[in-house]
Amino acid sequence: MIRSKRYHDKKQSNLGSSNVPDQVWEALAMVNKHEFVAEVVYTRGNNMPPSIICYSQMQMEDMKLHCENDPDSILGIDRTFNLGPTYVTNFVYKNKKVVKKSSRDHPIFVGPVFFHWDASYYTYHSFLSHVKARLDADVKYIDIRIGSDDEGGITKAIDKVFNTSERLLPIVDKLIAIKKELISSEVYELAPPDKTEMVWAKVDIVGSKTLYLSSFYNPKTSDETSLKNFDFMIRKATQIKNSTLIIGGDFNLPGWDWNNKSLKPNTSYPHLHYFFGNSLDDTCLTQIVDVPTRKDNILDLIITNLPNQVQRVEVIPGLSDHDIVFAEFAIAPSKLKQKPRIIPLYKKANWGTIKQEINTLYKHLSENQQHLCVNEMWNCFKTTITKAVKDHIPHKTAKTKDGHPWVTMETKRLIRKRDRLYKKSKKSGNTSIAKKYKEVKHQVQKSIRKSYWEYIESIILPPQDETNFGTMKKFWTYIKHKKTDYSGITEIKQDGKLLTEN
Repeated sequence: MIRSKRYHDKKQSNLGSSNVPDQVWEALAMVNKHEFVAEVVYTRGNNMPPSIICYSQMQMEDMKLHCENDPDSILGIDRTFNLGPTYVTNFVYKNKKVVKKSSRDHPIFVGPVFFHWDASYYTYHSFLSHVKARLDADVKYIDIRIGSDDEGGITKAIDKVFNTSERLLPIVDKLIAIKKELISSEVYELAPPDKTEMVWAKVDIVGSKTLYLSSFYNPKTSDETSLKNFDFMIRKATQIKNSTLIIGGDFNLPGWDWNNKSLKPNTSYPHLHYFFGNSLDDTCLTQIVDVPTRKDNILDLIITNLPNQVQRVEVIPGLSDHDIVFAEFAIAPSKLKQKPRIIPLYKKANWGTIKQEINTLYKHLSENQQHLCVNEMWNCFKTTITKAVKDHIPHKTAKTKDGHPWVTMETKRLIRKRDRLYKKSKKSGNTSIAKKYKEVKHQVQKSIRKSYWEYIESIILPPQDETNFGTMKKFWTYIKHKKTDYSGITEIKQDGKLLTEN
């Protein structure tokens, strides 16, 4: 022990600040001894030990196979944990040589591992450049997904090395990845309050409503501030007209039984669970995940205002203790157009003539019942009744679109007058016509507002008549039109998948 201590003291006194070169020498010696160490990266002048890139040749071949066989390959990269002062960053990929029995999918394997001492751009650039060179594959269609927080250096390095990868919008533990081909931007007006882990992005799609994407993280079940800020943000987002909302993330609310829309027995912090449920109800949002994502709990949720546009929802194995929620949406919906309907107007029917024809039919069937079979009597009855309804009850053809029921005929006349004056004003450039156009325009706006609020008042405060079913119909028609989702028969789904005729 004394000899070892003397040797150690002598080594420290002789080498002084030369301990880093010694570590470099030891690391270089490891390269020759261990096949898992692929490269040692040493940067002169930074006074840090060398960084080490580790992988086996089989790992690199499997990852290369994954990238070459799938045109939409996705590689994950994450600074997973620290070993003391050492950062550990690794790639992950799907191994195409193996298939899991339970899911019939390829499992996720760990790829090259990088042990480094800082998180700078140059450090990550050396690692990514090494991996890209060893892949020796066309990386045009590879998407690099970051799974860590505060990764400015790695994001910049990915843009330089894999310059055709997806654009990333990182935020603490949440990010949104959007392909460069899509027109996207951050939504600054939906910037969350401080210490709220939430990010928003907007995608403009031609021929469809603007898509607003959000990623949210609730650190713990008892975090009341985080849930209140989430409530504030979704109330603000749902006020945006003609928008589609899709919100995903880890909400850490294990007490919800989403299949039965109720709380589990002995739920911790039930008031916060109810608060979250009320927030979704108040904003007409729907939660679509109904399969556990961590053990027996559904913690990772997807929330949207277009539940009928969900094509598929699946939970697949993840990289951590949480599973991954995979969902497909039909962003450009095909609205079910209602066909024109012929509606009988029973209030204007000629009931006296109909009664006479029914009495005549009764006499005819009574006199000939011995000579007619059941089918002949039924056909005679059906034909006579159908003809009487057609001849003596007026009908009207219902519109294919309900439109705005509060727009009166007087308002429509003003609208047509406004449009005529607008065309004359644009064509002639006459200031008097332009002035008249502005006056009529203000009249139209005033008339529409007045008609709208009179219509709402007639629904909310109807006459005290229990048999006034027309007012009830108006009320539910108005509620239906306030929904973002389209009306119609929704698709049938089983286990989160859309059922087809095939």
